[in-house]
Amino acid sequence: MADGIVTALSRLVMVARLAVLIWFAWKYPNFIIWLIVLLSLPRIYSLFRKRTEEEQRYFEVRHAAVLMSVLYFGLIAVLLFGHARGTAGFEQYGFRSHGHGHDVIVQ
Repeated sequence: MADGIVTALSRLVMVARLAVLIWFAWKYPNFIIWLIVLLSLPRIYSLFRKRTEEEQRYFEVRHAAVLMSVLYFGLIAVLLFGHARGTAGFEQYGFRSHGHGHDVIVQ
């Protein structure tokens, strides 16, 4: 479903995702990541090929798709905000955060 939402918004988002994945695979070589890159190529190709009339109707952005996109990315924002608020006071209780270069431990 998320892939459909992003595809409805822009094909370039899919290309950007692939570019980030390729960068990550180049920076941290791993067979599984390169396999994911390889298996993503047909999907990227299918986004830019000439579509039939039925496929064009499927990829039209409707109001419901826009609403679902806003809700999808809104959920991500709310979860990130909740995570930041939930972990804000950990240091005063003896927890060190990951941002200080240490493992999370209880003092």
